[in-house]
Amino acid sequence: MGFRIVTIPFELNKMQFCEDELNKFVMNKKINSYKAEFFQRGGSAFWSVFIDYENIHSPNENTKAMEEALSESDKALFGKLKEWRKEAADKNGFPVYVVCNNKEMLELVKNKPVTLEGLRNVQGFGDKKIENYGKEIVELIKSFVNVE
Repeated sequence: MGFRIVTIPFELNKMQFCEDELNKFVMNKKINSYKAEFFQRGGSAFWSVFIDYENIHSPNENTKAMEEALSESDKALFGKLKEWRKEAADKNGFPVYVVCNNKEMLELVKNKPVTLEGLRNVQGFGDKKIENYGKEIVELIKSFVNVE
């Protein structure tokens, strides 16, 4: 069990709270309880969040368990994505995880995005990755799930 306090500033240039640090922190944690407080200091706005948490599995254990829990058809799609990733990595001279890591591929299998816009909703897929690989991924998923 552990405790953590995360303070989230409001970013005027983006007109939003920057919760990236909080999201990263809670990704592999079981949250037992939390308390959030809003405050202002020197004209700036903040959220301060007190978190009581427990660590859960490491990311590698977590992705392995997620992979094993896939249905047979999802395992087949995951296999096709792994083949595609290997080809893309070999073509560019990259390690496979640079193209797409296992957690991102599991998210692809779970969400099955069939448009580039849908791909934006998959964690780990930003403009650059979508520009480089988006069309290929979307076409692979479309062909697998028979979406026209």
